[in-house]
Amino acid sequence: MSDSALSDIGFDSNGELDTTALTTFAQGGNVTGRTWYDQGGLGYALQQLSSSAQPTIVASGQVVTVNGKPAVDFDGSSDYMDRSTTTLFPSPKTVLTFAGVFQFDTVSSGQYVASHWFASSDTSKQCFALLNLATSSLRFMARFQNNTLSRVNTGSGTTAANTQYVGVGQFKTNHSKGDLNGTDYSDTNVNSTVNHASTGFALGHNNA
Repeated sequence: MSDSALSDIGFDSNGELDTTALTTFAQGGNVTGRTWYDQGGLGYALQQLSSSAQPTIVASGQVVTVNGKPAVDFDGSSDYMDRSTTTLFPSPKTVLTFAGVFQFDTVSSGQYVASHWFASSDTSKQCFALLNLATSSLRFMARFQNNTLSRVNTGSGTTAANTQYVGVGQFKTNHSKGDLNGTDYSDTNVNSTVNHASTGFALGHNNA
């Protein structure tokens, strides 16, 4: 809010975001997200301490929604939330799976939905990313331990503005797949194990 007040907003009796508490707190104004708490018990909360880079969740007293559900609105340029160090734990079969529900207000190159990626020469800290390309194509990508970068692209014209998407990427030895709204895509299989590292994780930009 413009007065910099803070409040932790929890869940209602149905286990959904407590929008009543949120709008009461907003008092007809705007509310942006400072902390996105980890619900998995690992303590991996995401934060954005700069008010100018915080995504919006209430605008002019109204909760931001997509298809009737509360949503967090990143501006596509400066808004993001991140954590400097997040450790990926390999599953028993060393399978990396990541998923997101998202929508673009406009479509342009380099729009990152999420990334667990350190943009440096140390490729061992590059794990996965989900982003939009200039060709209106979504990319699921992951780095393998043999240094191969696997890129699953959905193809030109498969993403558009103001359309809700569910994207799921899954990578393991000899398996590079992506699913966008029920359509499967793949890349050349990699005979190696996916990276699992402690590196930065971000929503809304590349954690460079």
